[in-house]
Amino acid sequence: MRGIFLAILAIAICIVLFHPYRKPVRTPAEEGTDAGQEIRRGGNEATSPGPSFSLSTVGILLQYRNGLPQILPGAADALCSISAVADVYLITQLPEDCDELEASTRDAMAHAGIFAANRCDPCKAMFCSTENGRAAMIRQLAPATHLDTSLKVLRYLAPHLARVVHVSASSSTFDHDSDADKVRISVVRSLADYASDFLPEEA
Repeated sequence: MRGIFLAILAIAICIVLFHPYRKPVRTPAEEGTDAGQEIRRGGNEATSPGPSFSLSTVGILLQYRNGLPQILPGAADALCSISAVADVYLITQLPEDCDELEASTRDAMAHAGIFAANRCDPCKAMFCSTENGRAAMIRQLAPATHLDTSLKVLRYLAPHLARVVHVSASSSTFDHDSDADKVRISVVRSLADYASDFLPEEA
C-alpha cells in the first residue's frame, strides 16, 4: 500500500511541475477596459494640434453684464476655428475673486460649444482676479501667440513671446504710438478678424 501511495504522490508532483502554463483568458469587457485606458493615456497628446495660443477672454470672447458672463457674437465660432489648428489657453480675469462667478463663466463657455469634442480643453481655461496676475500667467505659459485688450499686458509680454495681438475696435490704436514697432504688437478689431486674417497665413 505504501508503494502505491508513493507512486500516486510522484505522479501528482510531476503533473504540477510539468503542466504547461496557460495565460488566463480575459473577457471582452476586461480587454475593452485596458484599451480605454490606453486611449485615455494617449488622448491628452492628441489634443494639442498645433502651436500654443492664448487669449484674454474678457472683451474678446466674453463680457460681464450685471455680473453675468455673456459670450460675444461670433466669438465662439472664431475661437473654435482657431482651436482646430492651435493649442488654446483661455485666460479670464474675473470682475471679482468668486468661485460662483468662475463656475458660471465655465458654464457659459460650455453652453456656447467651446468645450465640445475637438475644440478647447476645459482644463486649459484659467482664471485670475488682477491684470498683473493675468500677465504673469501668460508669461508662464509662454504661448506662440497671445491676444489681449490691455496694452499694459501686451507691452510686458511682447519681448518674451513670438507674437502679441491687441484686440481693439479702433484699428488706429498705434497711429501715434512710437513703441508699436519696437514691441511688435499687431492690431485686430475682433477675434473673428484675427481668425480670418491670420489663420490662413499660419495654416
